Parts: sequence; structure tokens; C-alpha cells
Amino acid sequence: MIQIKNEFFELCGKKIIPGQKIKFLYDFSSLFTRRKLKIPIHVFHGLNPGPKLFIFSTLHGDELNGIEIVNRLHKHAALEQLSGTLITVPVANPYGLMLQTRNIKNRDLNRSFPGGENGSLASRLTYFYTNEIVKKCHYGIDLHSGGRCLFNFPHVRISKSSDAKTLAKEFGVPILGTPVPNKSLRKIALEQHIPLLVFEGGEAQRLNEDCIEIGLQGILNILSHLNMIGPEWKTLNTFFSQYYSATKWIRAPVSGLLKTNKNLISSIIKDQILAELSDPFDIEKPINVLATCDGIIFAKTTEPMVNEGDPLFHVCMR
Repeated sequence: MIQIKNEFFELCGKKIIPGQKIKFLYDFSSLFTRRKLKIPIHVFHGLNPGPKLFIFSTLHGDELNGIEIVNRLHKHAALEQLSGTLITVPVANPYGLMLQTRNIKNRDLNRSFPGGENGSLASRLTYFYTNEIVKKCHYGIDLHSGGRCLFNFPHVRISKSSDAKTLAKEFGVPILGTPVPNKSLRKIALEQHIPLLVFEGGEAQRLNEDCIEIGLQGILNILSHLNMIGPEWKTLNTFFSQYYSATKWIRAPVSGLLKTNKNLISSIIKDQILAELSDPFDIEKPINVLATCDGIIFAKTTEPMVNEGDPLFHVCMR
């Protein structure tokens, strides 16, 4: 376990003394009206020594669950006795949030790391995050949701480094080992030898209470594992912390109106009925969508009308 002597912590030229909790506004660019766009950054600098951990939410502007997860964390009693340093950015992509879009000026913020001081708007923002936050921390958590009409069952994604895998088992949800996308936050963290967990839960433009609660408890589990908060805040069932690395999509065999099995849970077995597809213009018997393998559903479409070949269920196998 990393042990660091606690002194003052400096961020954006501000010195934060042990025991201090501050929120400051980072002046980032401006709107068309020349009004400054300020990004809230929260720092909880514990009295006692410990690791430094960052949490980013809403790198994609239409993913909202992470905002509520971070807001609830800020109010949680567990942080009153924090050891180490916690840095949170509840809205990492304010442009996308305001416009209710995934990207920032047609650029994916999570494909713009490590950025550049004189690059595009997205590149300048990720340059700031990389140098002022990421490189100053020992661990990181990145909060995400599924895309438009794509619901992600709660899970964490990691690179296949052993450090991240060990940490991921403490979150308390299934773990998916995937290739690391170029220019992603996960890529930069890997290069800096910083174990990073990407939590996925819910879908874009929606708040899902179950995903929010699972995400919050997962963060508390991680903080407790790192001895940043007490063990009494940890609630972990390792049964759910299984590791998966192989994935496949179950696709629509025909076009039609999709009705997902209302009793569907994330764990499935081969030939299980997952949904049915019916002809919206006829009353013929619907066609069943069957599981093609045993596994765990990590994501499902929420589109009611689908075309033949559309991805319906993203399944992971051990």
C-alpha cells in the first residue's frame, strides 16, 4: 500500500493544507458571448497521509449518472475522516453537458488525451486534466454511462494490467478487460502507471437510481480498500467481481418491434429467450431472440424499433 507523507497539496497554483476541503472554479475558455466558462473542481485533502485519487465524471456530456454519484459522494459522512487526497471533477465536459451532446466541438474528449497546450478546445482541456490532475495522483476512477439508447449494466472496464485488476475486484461489480483505446484517459493512466477504473452504468440522458447507488458504493469500497476511509464503509460481495475478457453482440435476426424479456437479468444461459421481435403491421407470432452463449449481459439496446442485424445485447464470456 502506498504511504505518502501528507503536506500541502498544490493544484492550479493553489496551496491546499491538510484537512482542507475546497471547491474552486477553473477558468477554461469562454462561450460565444465571451462569458467565462468555469469548471468546478473539488479537493478533499485529508489530515492523515494516504494516496491521491481522482474521479472524473461526464467526459461525455450526455452521460449524467456520474454527476449524481459524485454529488452524493461529496455529502457522504465517510469523507469526514479522509486520509490522503481526493480530487473530483463532476462535469469534465461542460460544453457537452450544456448542449446535451457527447462531444465537445465534434471531438470526443475521451479520445483527446494527453492533449496539447495550443491544440483544439478539447485538446487544451485534456492537457489541463493530464498535467494538473492525472499526473499528480496514484489512482483514478472515470465514471461513464452507455450511449444513446444503450443501457450498460453496472461494470468496470480496465486494461489488462495486474494493478488495475486487483483494484477492480474491490469495486464489487463484474470486470471487463478490454483493449485500451488510443488517446483515452485510460491510455494516459496506463502510461503513467496509474491504476484506473472505468465505471459504466446506465444510458445517456437518463438518471438510473440503481446504477447511481452501485457506483457510489463501489467508490466507497475502493476508498476503503486504499485505507482512505474506514472499513465500516465497505460493502463488498466478491461473487459479482468476476473477470471477463471475451465479448460478442447478439443481433436482431429480423427487423421489427423489440420487446425485451421483463424478467431479464444480466446473467444468461445459452438458448434463453432474451426478447421477441414482432411485426408492427401484423399480428403474426413474434420471433424469439435467443442467447447464443452463456455469459453476462453488459449492455442492451433500448431502441424499440430495430432492423435486421442491429446489435441488441452485448454479452461477455469468461
